[in-house]
Amino acid sequence: MATVFFTAALSQTVGSKVSFPAANGSTYTGIITEVNGNKYKVKYDGFDFEAWLESNQFTVVNALPPSPPVKNTAAGKLKVGDRVECDKAAINSWEKGTIMPFLKNDVDDGSTYRVRLDVQARGGMYLEGIEIPVHRVRLLPNEPAYQPEKTAVTVGKVTVDANNTLSADRPILQCPVQQTQVAANAKPDAELFKKIIRCKKGEAAASKGYDGAVTVDVTAIQIGTPRKWTYAQDIGNGSIGVTNVYPVKATFTYKTFYRSKTEVSENWIRIFNFYVNAFGEWASGSEENVKAGETKNIPRD
Repeated sequence: MATVFFTAALSQTVGSKVSFPAANGSTYTGIITEVNGNKYKVKYDGFDFEAWLESNQFTVVNALPPSPPVKNTAAGKLKVGDRVECDKAAINSWEKGTIMPFLKNDVDDGSTYRVRLDVQARGGMYLEGIEIPVHRVRLLPNEPAYQPEKTAVTVGKVTVDANNTLSADRPILQCPVQQTQVAANAKPDAELFKKIIRCKKGEAAASKGYDGAVTVDVTAIQIGTPRKWTYAQDIGNGSIGVTNVYPVKATFTYKTFYRSKTEVSENWIRIFNFYVNAFGEWASGSEENVKAGETKNIPRD
């Protein structure tokens, strides 16, 4: 994004429309969604992007008065499990949720509740809830009673764990593959080759708190006639004219797991050149592409 030069601010509150000119002469606009002292979180119009700005970094073009406290006879009296609705951003937009226990490092001074919003929980997000000021939370007395979740919440055929990490639909292979040392002239091992290919092509769990786990399934494998290692054709630490190289044609499918969908890229075909390296382990060196896979997206229930 281009460098932005800012003008002095007027008055600011959540829901106010703001603008700021860019160095290229255009003007960005956005909405204040959160205030913390002299810091203002602004959601940019037309972009899926928010940034914290200081009061002298934008101009208010349509100021809104501060939201008045919501009349709520249950304020300060809500308990864990109560069903509520919340005006999260103080813009009179109410969302249903459930009162959750405070976390270890929360400050329970009576000014906020920890609320898990239904719309976020359905996507496996913020299962421990978010803090919302007491005056923006009101009781929904006729809602069904709270039902505690298990450690893992079912999301189609995958799960979300206590750290909000989305799983794959099967266990992830531990990479790199553990091997037993073999001789330089060892016979090829098709099952071991499948595991090495899965690791090489990116099978991995999602990072803590995120989605994006990847599985690689080898659906067919064919071990070709061996040849001798050459600089022109191979990579790695083989010996010219000595090391045996086994061309292995493999068909495989990628799956990437997101909260809203599974991305499937199937029927890739590549030739992997396997050899025993200097440490007595099978390694995959150079590759040859035979056929690219076809990709489709499968929505998650």
